[in-house]
Amino acid sequence: MSASLAWVDTVIDQDILTVAGLLESSPQAVMDWYYGVPIRPLGDETAADLVRQGRGAAVMAFLWAAIEIEPNTNW
Repeated sequence: MSASLAWVDTVIDQDILTVAGLLESSPQAVMDWYYGVPIRPLGDETAADLVRQGRGAAVMAFLWAAIEIEPNTNW
């Protein structure tokens, strides 16, 4: 992986974790979701797996859609 790609992945990770924090009640819950909860509409892959596949933008779109649909609901 090139240095620039690693930097992009880190930025995407941080952005996803920040947005997920708007839906989850604790930092630990965000991390548990990011690494351990498959996202059914995105092929039952975790957010971390999707970012590694270069699909971080799809995770962000999923999160923003979740916020718009149910802003007060935890996963």
